[in-house]
Amino acid sequence: MNTKDYIEIEDQYGAHNYKPLSAVLSEGKGVWVWDVEGKKYLDCLSAYSALNQGHCHPHIVKAMVDQAQKNSSDLTRLPQRQTWPVIQKTGRPHRL
Repeated sequence: MNTKDYIEIEDQYGAHNYKPLSAVLSEGKGVWVWDVEGKKYLDCLSAYSALNQGHCHPHIVKAMVDQAQKNSSDLTRLPQRQTWPVIQKTGRPHRL
């Protein structure tokens, strides 16, 4: 599939709450992202979303892998044994 194909699918099935950019990203590492055709971009949109740490930050990837190897449930109604002791002790969620 190419950029045009992905954009047509997004237009047909996606939410129309804003007009997306005309690039379809397939990969990101640090400040760089690549589209489905392999073109490299400097990602300057970190303030737009939650990526101010960059793409695939090694500490975040490690934390995700570590957690996935322990428990991959995303049920927020179930207490997570690793989370609450940290919040009780520090008053805030653990920072990476």
